[in-house]
Amino acid sequence: FDGEKLIATHALSRQKHQMVTDPAHFSGIVRLTASNGRPGAQDQFLATFPRTEAFVQGVVRLKGGNAAYHLAQILSLTDSYPISTVTAAIQRATEYGAFAARSVRRICETESAMALILPKSPVQSSQPALLQVPVEERTLVQYAEVAK
Repeated sequence: FDGEKLIATHALSRQKHQMVTDPAHFSGIVRLTASNGRPGAQDQFLATFPRTEAFVQGVVRLKGGNAAYHLAQILSLTDSYPISTVTAAIQRATEYGAFAARSVRRICETESAMALILPKSPVQSSQPALLQVPVEERTLVQYAEVAK
């Protein structure tokens, strides 16, 4: 409504994450696409983050017409984070089915995003001999007895 004037109506969404649109609302809006017919945002995203097709497909499936917005928001994260961190966050988001810019941003913001990148050196210790000490394997029952 605009005041008392009805502007638009939509059917009630019955499913979680469902996007209800009316194609008439988009008439006259020019959408930029790449030469292959895919939206340009997808091409730029895949050029920046190779091997993330599954994530892009998930965003398109869940966000529909808002997919380009989410992809652009994730691309802009490279202004604040290394591409490797954003790529690792995209991979983690894909594993959890979290196909949204907000999810990727939150993963980047946490220290766990840095843990997704494998360390460059093996485990080190100031006492290398400790790394050679055998460790006794114990069952959980033994720990339960101690906790009583």
